[in-house]
Amino acid sequence: MTDWYFLFAPIAVLAVLLLFRFVGCTFQASSATYAEIIEDVTPVVFFLLRETPGATVASNEMGTPDGVIDSTPPAIDAGHPSWHSTEVDRPGLDFGVTDPPLIQTEPSVAAIRFRGGSVQVSASVPPLNNLTEFTVEVLVHPEWDLISGLGNYYCVLESADFVQVGAQPPPQQKNAGFGIYAGPDDPGDPASQYFWQVWLGVGEDGFERVFPMPYVDVPGNPVSNPGPNVTAEPTYLAFTFSQTQGQAFLYIYTPNRDIDYTTYALNPLPYLQASNALSIGIAPQGPLFPPFLGATPLYPFEGLIGNVAIYDKVLDESTLRDHVIYAFYNI
Repeated sequence: MTDWYFLFAPIAVLAVLLLFRFVGCTFQASSATYAEIIEDVTPVVFFLLRETPGATVASNEMGTPDGVIDSTPPAIDAGHPSWHSTEVDRPGLDFGVTDPPLIQTEPSVAAIRFRGGSVQVSASVPPLNNLTEFTVEVLVHPEWDLISGLGNYYCVLESADFVQVGAQPPPQQKNAGFGIYAGPDDPGDPASQYFWQVWLGVGEDGFERVFPMPYVDVPGNPVSNPGPNVTAEPTYLAFTFSQTQGQAFLYIYTPNRDIDYTTYALNPLPYLQASNALSIGIAPQGPLFPPFLGATPLYPFEGLIGNVAIYDKVLDESTLRDHVIYAFYNI
């Protein structure tokens, strides 16, 4: 069984204690919030995305840089059919959304519903412009049609750029940075299930998906491993990447996900870091698939996004587990 099984086993077995923390001879409810738990681990940026209508700045809880809110962009075209994007005639953002709650332990805490709007953060300053050992965390709730609306890609966030490599001509395809997407596991199969995906800029070869290593069912567990599939419910996502260790992992947790199937090792790729901008809710640097025509806003996310944290270090599973507990259980 995975390490996360043992980390979450007390939750499954001792559910009656989920709302309490043992202190001395008494039980005391935990008072820490999800945001406080994240801030204790010192991310380099942390966007709660709890702004109110009319806001133009997304506050970075760790200082600068703040994010620029683009709540009324022009209409977004789906572009070439091979790009697998969606059009949005009237893109925007809905602020202060609490139903459905994104943080299960804090149902009154708001998030932003993305429907073509975005948040843009400058990544031209350290350490965002030099991430080689890093962790990305985010809470989302997909709201597009996951059953009959198959075949398209949706960008949770992306930091991508066009970097000239050696004597090669300036690239028309983004080739640096990283992105977290939801998209069909097989873009050539119209019936392919939606999976959470990580894409990396790999230099001369462009921007490529980092595929999961083979995953199997856990012996004795009657539930089959679903892979990193997308479900229409509050979802915790974390991506860790270590260039020195050649390791990458994708972590997924939802209230209805079997705890044996939360961790997916990824086949690492050569990685070229970006120094442009971090975009939340859209991919402004163009398509994942040819034809490549330079920067074009695509893949607008449809659903809730909140609590985006980026660290210039690789967080271990124990720390990520604590974050999941405070988001979904708060023991």
